[in-house]
Amino acid sequence: KINTSGGSYNSLAIGPDGYPIIATYNNRATENQLEVIKCNTASCSSFASSSIKINTTGGYYNSLAIGPDGYPIIATYNFTANPNQLEVIKCNTASCSSFASSSIKIHADGGYWNSLAIGPDGYPIIATHNNTAVPEQLEIIKCNTSSCSSFASSSIKINTDGGDYNSLAIGPDGYPIIATINNSANPDQLEIIKCNTASCSSFASSSIKINTSGGYYNSLAIGPDGYPIIATLNDTANPEQLEVIKCNTSSCSSFASSSIKINTLGGYWN
Repeated sequence: KINTSGGSYNSLAIGPDGYPIIATYNNRATENQLEVIKCNTASCSSFASSSIKINTTGGYYNSLAIGPDGYPIIATYNFTANPNQLEVIKCNTASCSSFASSSIKIHADGGYWNSLAIGPDGYPIIATHNNTAVPEQLEIIKCNTSSCSSFASSSIKINTDGGDYNSLAIGPDGYPIIATINNSANPDQLEIIKCNTASCSSFASSSIKINTSGGYYNSLAIGPDGYPIIATLNDTANPEQLEVIKCNTSSCSSFASSSIKINTLGGYWN
């Protein structure tokens, strides 16, 4: 129980002791906050927690990974910065009772739909949403420090609108691969971005049409062959279904897919 309400915008990774560490949203704190839970058992029957105040409200769109020192690094949303911003939290303890943070202004508004992974240099790489680009775009942040106090960034235009529902992983070459939505395709489609640099200043992309609409609620991981595997929502199946995409190339220019029916409706929050 997180005060009197919580448990949204969750992200989980396994710490060096083999137990989970979770970033979540405490939406009944006096001012809505990020909450970090350090489990002391595999099922989290025992835990330590820390509330992290992001200015006056925050903790949305969390993505957590474990840094080389064994402590969490979290990308989250600073809701009350003016403009709204991406916030990166570098924890100095497993439960994040001590931390350093950096606010990253994405043009005039951003920090939604975050996905963070640790690059080969030990620093975070983050996929986020640039909300005020015209059109809205995917933004890649390559941090040069653990807390992202210094960084390089690239805006990626997905046709005329995109950058929501992001999921990022590091490929075998050390560069990011991202699943996102192309929500100005007709119909909406899943978009795979294969970066050729750490900040994604150069990339290859593939649009994947899932029946007549899809690409929401993405989760991407790298398979043993080095190619992405993606869980996404097939929005126009009847009923809506989970769709699994097995890429045969790094940019998913070739793939196999399977629709998975979950009772009568499913495929969200993958």
